[in-house]
Amino acid sequence: MSKNCFNCGRKGQEFHGYSICDSCKKELRLFTNETVEKYAAKFTKPAYIKDIKDKLQFLETDLIKKKLKLLDILSKLEK
Repeated sequence: MSKNCFNCGRKGQEFHGYSICDSCKKELRLFTNETVEKYAAKFTKPAYIKDIKDKLQFLETDLIKKKLKLLDILSKLEK
């Protein structure tokens, strides 16, 4: 079952909870397994996992703040 790509609207496949087409996925320039292992070796694997989780939490919080700000502006404009 495929849905439209979140980015371009073409037919995509599910990837970490989002639908994305092959072209847009390629543009993400995702890390290879070798690159991930190389970065994990610079830290300890648990420290690298914590670092990634911390970054994800920061992004989530930042997204919510920005979304709330835009929703507030929109609600004021629609009054």
